[in-house]
Amino acid sequence: MAVRLIFSFDSEDYMTPAAAEAEKWWAEIMSKHGITACIAIVGELARTLQKRGRKDVLSAMSAHEIAYHSDFHSLPPTWAEILDECGWQDGIERILLTELKGISDVREAFGQHPSAWCKPGTVGALKLLQRCRYWISQFFAIHLLPFNAVNLFGSLTL
Repeated sequence: MAVRLIFSFDSEDYMTPAAAEAEKWWAEIMSKHGITACIAIVGELARTLQKRGRKDVLSAMSAHEIAYHSDFHSLPPTWAEILDECGWQDGIERILLTELKGISDVREAFGQHPSAWCKPGTVGALKLLQRCRYWISQFFAIHLLPFNAVNLFGSLTL
């Protein structure tokens, strides 16, 4: 029986310029050994790498599977803070519409559609997660084709 191993990295430090070197190193080491990793990217990191002209980092990371890891990760207001002030439906819509820019920016920066949506940190966001199986797949199917909505749920804890 063959063993399958997945290397998954969360890439979320857009504040520290030196962090880009670590992102590049991990991506290059994986490629050097013929390994395709899954790198979950924060939208602001994608924009920051572009602003800083780090095409070398974007190129190294683009050789791997790119997932989406929220637009700003844990920068306030967090999902929990946003949802605390919203009703059920408007909370879901507000989160998804907020995240749409990040998904688009990650897709543009890395030249590929995110393979999954990995929620940030320990955010449970019950309103979002309870409804996401139907609502998120419909949202992405309508707005982000050909975003792979089938794989979207692999990273969500339901």
